[in-house]
Amino acid sequence: MILRDNVYGTIDEDVIRRDFTVNALYYNIKDFSIVDFVGGMQHIAERKLHLIGNAETRYREDPVRMLRAVRLSAKLALDIDEKSRQLIPQLAHLIQGVPKARLWDESLKLFLSGHAKATLEQLSTYQLFELLFPLTHQALQTTTEAESPSQDVVRQFIQLVMQNTDKRIAINRPVTPAFFYAAMLWYPLNGLTETYHQQDMPIMEAFHRACGEILAIQHAAITIPRRFAIVIREIWAMQFQLNKRNGRRAEQLLSQARFRAAYDFLLLRAEAGEPVQELSDWWTQFQEVDDTQRRAMVKALTPSGPRRRRRPPRKNNKRNSS
Repeated sequence: MILRDNVYGTIDEDVIRRDFTVNALYYNIKDFSIVDFVGGMQHIAERKLHLIGNAETRYREDPVRMLRAVRLSAKLALDIDEKSRQLIPQLAHLIQGVPKARLWDESLKLFLSGHAKATLEQLSTYQLFELLFPLTHQALQTTTEAESPSQDVVRQFIQLVMQNTDKRIAINRPVTPAFFYAAMLWYPLNGLTETYHQQDMPIMEAFHRACGEILAIQHAAITIPRRFAIVIREIWAMQFQLNKRNGRRAEQLLSQARFRAAYDFLLLRAEAGEPVQELSDWWTQFQEVDDTQRRAMVKALTPSGPRRRRRPPRKNNKRNSS
């Protein structure tokens, strides 16, 4: 594996150090021509993605090239050439030797460039996804408990996350890595939280313990910077808090910095088929009405029924001393 490569040479030497023929083209400003040493123009015309040099050697030099192959293929609608394509599942395990902090940057390029859905499909095909997101891969492969969302809901949720991410990027709306990672790890978190809760652990204690473990496992595959891990936890925690709407809690939640992200997260859960549609509709309406109507909505949450009469305080009857 090449760890350092900062030596610059002539244009002929430089071209060999590049990954793919389609990004090894040079523009000559003297005569406005394209200089092509490796047949990149022909490969563009053929819609093919070719590695420069021996494919296995290049993958072993830098395993991230497998991720780049997937990213360029999905983004530019290019077919990876047969030899380079067949080698990826065989050498996918080499990704585990790449620094985890570097894989964070690569994961953002993979999923936050406007082609997340196509990228996910290819990563799964080439057995790379399970190395980047082992917990999510497991959640997609195994059927969950009866009380938890079904496997179809998990799969639908992940597809919606990809589609929603691509849609936001297409219309130049911001996409935060914290939201994306919170979504990718939501069902592993749910499953582990439920496991601890069934062991007679209070639900919030189970949730916080599961948070730490899920993030630690994912951290072993891809390093999540602390500033994003904090936001991920906040989005998750607010999924529980959004159920608590009595008194002034609803207004307080509405004013929190992470409310919008948590609300969008809730909408995705409802659209995927989780039993939270009524809750998401309530929050949608709560944001649209005025203060008077908001108070009425909160009041309507309080169950009606006869109130218990408060017992009058006991009188302190002291005997008169003679």
